[in-house]
Amino acid sequence: MQLISEKNQWETKSKTDALTGLYNRRAIMDVLNRYQEAYTESEFPFSIAIFDIDLFKLVNDEKGHIVGDQVITEVANIILHNIRDIDLAGRYGGEEFIILFPSTTEEKAYLIAERIRKKVEAFVFSEETKITISAGVESYKNQSTSDFIAAADEKLYEAKHLGRNRVIYKKN
Repeated sequence: MQLISEKNQWETKSKTDALTGLYNRRAIMDVLNRYQEAYTESEFPFSIAIFDIDLFKLVNDEKGHIVGDQVITEVANIILHNIRDIDLAGRYGGEEFIILFPSTTEEKAYLIAERIRKKVEAFVFSEETKITISAGVESYKNQSTSDFIAAADEKLYEAKHLGRNRVIYKKN
């Protein structure tokens, strides 16, 4: 029994990001691929959002990496507390996060992403640090994983280009 328990613990650890407790990139991409397969033959919508902490390098440079890690952890907690039970969140990269929204239109995913953006903007982080995030939201259109993520990423970069602290879900 102890071996089974240890095996389960290691499996969980292999799927989660050590800093945030969210799914790690490999695990969230595995789920994304499974969702794409399921939704290819489905009429139900499926969307993703990719978030990036605005000007995060300045946090690390000015406040240090410990505060930077605290910011990442607190943003992850805000995300977790503002998604639905059916949604899945993961740490996509250093200061990037991804949320999978099953059975969700692009507009509904936008509303959830916008709620998260507002919560982050209002939150006072460690050492009175103010943080904003930008995001791109995309709905699945039977494209490849790389094209699906690239479409959301393109909207994320549009949000950055337009001044940050915003969510883009339709191309301007």
